[in-house]
Amino acid sequence: MDFHATCQNRAALPDSSPLNELKIILVSDFHNCIDPEIRPWMPGGAYCATERRELVIRTLKNNNADLTIWLGDLVDRGHVPSYRPIDQAMQQSQLPGDVFVTPGNHDIREVLRDNVRSDTPTDICTDGQKTHYLIKRGKHNLFVLDSAPVDEFEANGAAANISQFGKVGQEWLRGTLDSMEQGAAAWVFTHYPANNFNQSWITGSAMMRDGDDLHAILVAHQSKVGGVFSGHLHHAFSWTRDDINYHSLIPASVALTLDRSKDKQQIVEDTEGFPGVEALTLRGSKDYSRRSLPILSRSD
Repeated sequence: MDFHATCQNRAALPDSSPLNELKIILVSDFHNCIDPEIRPWMPGGAYCATERRELVIRTLKNNNADLTIWLGDLVDRGHVPSYRPIDQAMQQSQLPGDVFVTPGNHDIREVLRDNVRSDTPTDICTDGQKTHYLIKRGKHNLFVLDSAPVDEFEANGAAANISQFGKVGQEWLRGTLDSMEQGAAAWVFTHYPANNFNQSWITGSAMMRDGDDLHAILVAHQSKVGGVFSGHLHHAFSWTRDDINYHSLIPASVALTLDRSKDKQQIVEDTEGFPGVEALTLRGSKDYSRRSLPILSRSD
């Protein structure tokens, strides 16, 4: 793929699906790893196991969806060999429907593209290393946006650079929303949340640097925008800002919380949280339902 700024709003491809209702499975913050000698980046570490990967794929297969979207941090600590087992597991399981992936701050874009499947979108916007997708299914327009830092992963942990969507992507998104047909609905998917929602333990660096710019674009088209879905925070939150519905998803690895019991605050594993994925049913603008799917156990 030639990674440069090329974001003209192309004519939409023929609509392959007349669906009025669209079923999606969302997977976020998987943090797959295969080397027990590599210290996990997140608290806990029990998620770093082959069995969990197999059970996640089994959960996806058993919950038949039209699309599966992976919202970043597929691997832990930018470990290159950890991508291959995900790719192999998806191929062997023959997941139903299309699959799209976007990077998180633990991912390496080139390795992610080489090893994990992304099906053919209706339109793409490439801006340097970033690639944004538009997937159109019937009246639904799904925008899978790359919000990860350009230098995603660093050896000492997750990427240190602040996340941003970027001006090229903003113009592409604005133009595409402007040209959407009457009655169509827009849905936005990204690794990083666009804005803060008054959770005191979430720092500003956990948000998009230009999230307010993205929000302004969505507000200008709020009658079309159904909802915005993101990962990164390892916790399920929902909030509304200027009539735009935002959701942070449960992680497929471990939920996080803030421990204030010691002299200094630190982010730790939330033992009451659970690894899982989200089942999303889209009907029309602001008409949708969400359901958390715990990762299946061997006995299920």
